[in-house]
Amino acid sequence: MSYVNIGIPDKNMGTVSNSNGEFKLSVPEKNANDTLKFSIIRYLNYTATNRNIYELISLKTV
Repeated sequence: MSYVNIGIPDKNMGTVSNSNGEFKLSVPEKNANDTLKFSIIRYLNYTATNRNIYELISLKTV
C-alpha cells in the first residue's frame, strides 16, 4: 500500500512507503526483536517483530 507509516514504536525509528508501497528501513541488530508497526489512516494497524518481517522479505527475495 502506498503512504503507509512504518516504524518501531517508542524508538524514534521509522519511514513511510512510497506511491508503489516500497520502503526502506535500516534496523540495527539490537532492535531485531522489536515490533514494527504498519499504519495508515482508515485501516487497522498491523504489527510484527522485525525478525518476522526480515524472514518474510528474505523468503520473497530468494
